[in-house]
Amino acid sequence: MERLAWRLIDGGGFRAKLRRTAGGFISRMFPGPFDAEVDGLKFRLYPGENYDDRKILAHARLPEQSEHVLFGGLLRPGTVFVDIGANVGTYALFAARRGARVLAIEVALATAEKLTFNIAANGAGDGASTGNGLGAIDVAHTAVGEEPGQLTLWFSGTDCGFVTFAGEFADGQAGIWTATEVPVRPLADVLHEAGIVRPDVMKIDVEGFEDRVLMALSGGDAAGAMAARGVDGNELQRGLKVGPARDPDGTWLCGRRRDG
Repeated sequence: MERLAWRLIDGGGFRAKLRRTAGGFISRMFPGPFDAEVDGLKFRLYPGENYDDRKILAHARLPEQSEHVLFGGLLRPGTVFVDIGANVGTYALFAARRGARVLAIEVALATAEKLTFNIAANGAGDGASTGNGLGAIDVAHTAVGEEPGQLTLWFSGTDCGFVTFAGEFADGQAGIWTATEVPVRPLADVLHEAGIVRPDVMKIDVEGFEDRVLMALSGGDAAGAMAARGVDGNELQRGLKVGPARDPDGTWLCGRRRDG
């Protein structure tokens, strides 16, 4: 029943206002948690709190399938994968299942707790490879940016995985947003602390803050391949482009280093 209800909201063709009203009702009726296994991975789902959880419950598969297919071609045992904006772990666990060593970075506390639970449910925690074929996953509960300091983080009232440092973006979105000051660390420092010299593959989805995450990296620290999505991006740009960069329209951009 809960899957049918969330699928109706997700793809029912409602107008935006009606979808928000119906979504609020469904959230109260079927908030979760629900335990599910999709694509061989276990998740505890809170569809009333998290967009990715809603997608998993409604469709019984990982969200953003085309992106996962692209990453699947880059990941193999021993690959070092850095997931910035890890949310509840769909990409981190997908990578670990392919034998990658993963650093999952998530700033939102509620989301980081869900991420940590899902990692443990799959037996992939504590930074060590497991006997079930999953690579090691380390979690860094921190914000990353250009330089150390404090920044205002905005939280969506309907999706605990949807947070942004871009206050102007939050102003343009529906719903109730709250703000709090959080410490920010340069990405290079977080990588060094995790013992990562150079990532092989990096995914960045931090709602409009992608460029500033990368500014603190030197050329030698940059990943061999990366994908980043701006706040307006919905679709993966097809193929890999040489030279990591970001499209001005905010769409996904994938890049591979010339020496990668």
